[in-house]
Amino acid sequence: MGAPKSQSQGGPARVLGNRNFRLLWLGSFSSAAGYSVGAIALQWYLYSTTHSPEVIGTLAIVEFLPTLLFGLYAGVLVDRFSRKSIMVSADAARTGILILLAFYVLVHGLNTLVVLAGVGAVTTFTAFFRPASQALLPTLIAERDLPDANGILQAGGTTSSLVGYSVGGTLVATMGIVAALALDSVSFAISAILLLALFLPPSAVPSPSQAESSRDKGGGILAGFRYLRGNRALFLMMLAGGVGSFLFPIWDTYMVVYVMSGLHEGAFSLGIVFGVSVFSAGLGALASGRLPTQKRPGIWAGMAWGSSGIGIGALALLPPLPVVLALVAMSTFVGQLGYTAWLTGVQRTTPNHLLGRVLTTETTLSWGLFPVAQIMGAYLLLTIGIPLTYLLVGIDMAAGGFVLLTSKAVWEWGKEGLDYPTD
Repeated sequence: MGAPKSQSQGGPARVLGNRNFRLLWLGSFSSAAGYSVGAIALQWYLYSTTHSPEVIGTLAIVEFLPTLLFGLYAGVLVDRFSRKSIMVSADAARTGILILLAFYVLVHGLNTLVVLAGVGAVTTFTAFFRPASQALLPTLIAERDLPDANGILQAGGTTSSLVGYSVGGTLVATMGIVAALALDSVSFAISAILLLALFLPPSAVPSPSQAESSRDKGGGILAGFRYLRGNRALFLMMLAGGVGSFLFPIWDTYMVVYVMSGLHEGAFSLGIVFGVSVFSAGLGALASGRLPTQKRPGIWAGMAWGSSGIGIGALALLPPLPVVLALVAMSTFVGQLGYTAWLTGVQRTTPNHLLGRVLTTETTLSWGLFPVAQIMGAYLLLTIGIPLTYLLVGIDMAAGGFVLLTSKAVWEWGKEGLDYPTD
């Protein structure tokens, strides 16, 4: 029986009233802000000293590679062991790695290979943290509140990135890269402490019998793929995501090249573009919780991703900076709205004992082409130039999103089981 209509109002306030959710949100905000401090500091320093798109592409590959190598295994662990323990352990490991990296840079100076190794180690533990957090959420929040909860988490992540980018740039300019890395490590330590305070319901902690059942019946590391293959809507969305992800990393990774070499703008303009991007993405995530995206999440996702591609393709015109900001705002807004709608749909429709593996399987397969895109992005920028490169990215993303609108299974996915009123 559905909840009364009056209880469906004020969803975000109700979600934030949940103690466990507040701790998860604050921990995620802290770690994302710190990570952004280190990310913008390393990216800006490497490009300003080398002026090499290849170096920026390599950095991005290192950030994606751990998910491809360990993502499927991470999903198995997330489904068989305490998701809280996995998250705390990942935060503790990332804290230690960044302390070591900051100490090395302080003593020996910045070494590109050491930086890449450190980033790879941090993102390896992130590959375990992310699915654990996404799979834990449905056990902390009522199903009716999942759209708002995901929207708040995603918006918090993008807002913290905005704060992190600003702080990171300031720290590099005033105190140096060691200070940025040190602050990054502190942020992960704060996240670990907050997550330790989570008080989980019994259903959130797998019992030995549940873990054994998952091991025997879940099909191990391939269980997520089997579930996706049997769910036509999710399978099509995975394929479409692969198409849309083929060139997607180019537009974000090489934005520094687009702004500096395409628009002939400086660091201040780059900061504004990044700020508009993350702020608009946060608004898009919140909008997903305020719109009826849970009714037909597949269609919302397809429309949003396709529209995002149109906006990115329009950047090929190299318009004035205000128009660029408008296009970036539109693209990131609808793109994040679509992702949040998709994530909520997966959390609502996937059995809990398979949720970690489904999330990591989809991510691993969709991101499988990301490293190729980084290499191709550098090649395209050097051969055909910035405008045509961004046009190709936009076409690729638009095709990946709008093709979903042709599938009846995608239209029907996720709408069943909604017996509660929406805001």
